[in-house]
Amino acid sequence: MSSCENYENVKQLNDRLCDNFETLKCVHQECVSLCTDSVTCEDLSKSFESSRKNFDEFQERISQWLVADEKAPDDDKIPSVSRVSTTASSRSNLRNARAKRLLAEHKMRTLREKHRLEQEQHVLEQEKRVLEQEQRVLEHKRQMLEHESEVEGAHRGGNLGRRNRRRYSSHRRCDGAVQCCRPDVRRCDGTVQ
Repeated sequence: MSSCENYENVKQLNDRLCDNFETLKCVHQECVSLCTDSVTCEDLSKSFESSRKNFDEFQERISQWLVADEKAPDDDKIPSVSRVSTTASSRSNLRNARAKRLLAEHKMRTLREKHRLEQEQHVLEQEKRVLEQEQRVLEHKRQMLEHESEVEGAHRGGNLGRRNRRRYSSHRRCDGAVQCCRPDVRRCDGTVQ
């Protein structure tokens, strides 16, 4: 497989593979950004990481094969020069792919952190709503207790008023004259009782 033709075919196929993997990365990132379920997001990330590791390992082997094929002795100098430029181009593509991979990994970490923070914010908002609801319930209970206290106070005040009225009300004496229980109250005839 060390012929110049095979070398070119492998390089072209590898370039297409790199392009396809970059497309896969973009689709994966978009999918993760749209995903709202954390379990599904994690499964997608694990699947992508596995694919990325396979891709990286394959690229390393292809790179080694291309370098080994480049070093193989060949009588024809023109294809050798062509292979050198192709290998340099392949290495450049590999560097670009690695840079893009690192960027994608950074974006993935950023998305994970953003997702984690959004989940924490959601939990805090729920806790805030629960506390606000509890505060409203307690405020309602406080108002009910105040109302009950006022009602009890009114009943007590009303009962005291009746007692006082009974205590200070006038009585009919045996002779039919009105007599007041309070000693300082004057009788009908003007005398003090």
